[in-house]
Amino acid sequence: MNDEFDSLLGDIASDAEPSGPSRTKMEAKPENEERRSIIIDEVDGQPNYEVVGVNGVVFQIQRGIETTVPLSVIEVLKNAVASKYVKVKRNDGFEDLQKRDYSSIPWRLV
Repeated sequence: MNDEFDSLLGDIASDAEPSGPSRTKMEAKPENEERRSIIIDEVDGQPNYEVVGVNGVVFQIQRGIETTVPLSVIEVLKNAVASKYVKVKRNDGFEDLQKRDYSSIPWRLV
C-alpha cells in the first residue's frame, strides 16, 4: 500500500511547475478561477456564516446572501455530505434502518 501512496506522491511532485513558486497543477489560485453565485441557506442554531477552506484559502460566506465564489468552493460544498439512518417500514410490518445521505451545508446555485 505504501508503494501505491508513494507513486501518487510522485505524480503530484512531477506536476510541479519548474519555474516560480512550488505549486502543483492540482492547486488553483482562487482569484484566477471561474466564479458562480450561490446562496448558503440559513439554518436555525447555526452561525450566520459558513467557513469553507480550499487549498489553504479560507472563505467565510454569509448565510442568506447571494455571494460569488470560485468553482472550487462549490466543489467543496457539493462534497459536504453527511449520513443519517432513518426507519423504513417493510411490507411485513417490521422496520429497517436505511442510510440516507444529505448535504450538511444547505446551499443553492443562483
